[in-house]
Amino acid sequence: MARLGFFVEHFFAIVIDTCFLGLWLLLQWFSERAIQYFELADKIDKYVLVAFQIFFAVSTLVPVAIYTYVDLRVMLIRALHKLRRETRD
Repeated sequence: MARLGFFVEHFFAIVIDTCFLGLWLLLQWFSERAIQYFELADKIDKYVLVAFQIFFAVSTLVPVAIYTYVDLRVMLIRALHKLRRETRD
């Protein structure tokens, strides 16, 4: 039962991380289309939209990368503990 709980926990963590990445890609695509579609009267407007893209990229990808790293570390540590238990027996 513990294995199933471990699998479900990490499976949903991967699904959530993937959803965040998909959302990021979708918003990047829409903002790029908006930059191209709108005939911007001023270059400043275009720079504001590009700044939004960069800010949103960093603010979305950094937490996803951190949580992915944490999930991988937890899985690695648990696998190492399991190997140590198996080799002791």
